[in-house]
Amino acid sequence: ATLPFALLSGHWIDPRLPWGAPDLALIASATLHAFAYTSYVWLVKRAGPVFALQVSYAVTIFAVFWAIILLNEQPSLFLWAALSAILIGMFLVQPRR
Repeated sequence: ATLPFALLSGHWIDPRLPWGAPDLALIASATLHAFAYTSYVWLVKRAGPVFALQVSYAVTIFAVFWAIILLNEQPSLFLWAALSAILIGMFLVQPRR
């Protein structure tokens, strides 16, 4: 459906070989993302949604710390309050043993 627009606008990308480094990097990235998503779906099936949901929280926490360490960002009090609320929520939804 978008082929006519690509041809008429002059933004046609020839899919034939040879591919350069950016093309190969995009293919590698797509492959790794597909593997990560498939692993996440497997984790949800095997360990349950509550355990798998903790992965999302871990991503959020690590994103905050990487922003502080790598980007030299200055966290606000609001950020620490939100991060604390996330951790408390994780504690409250853990399954009982």
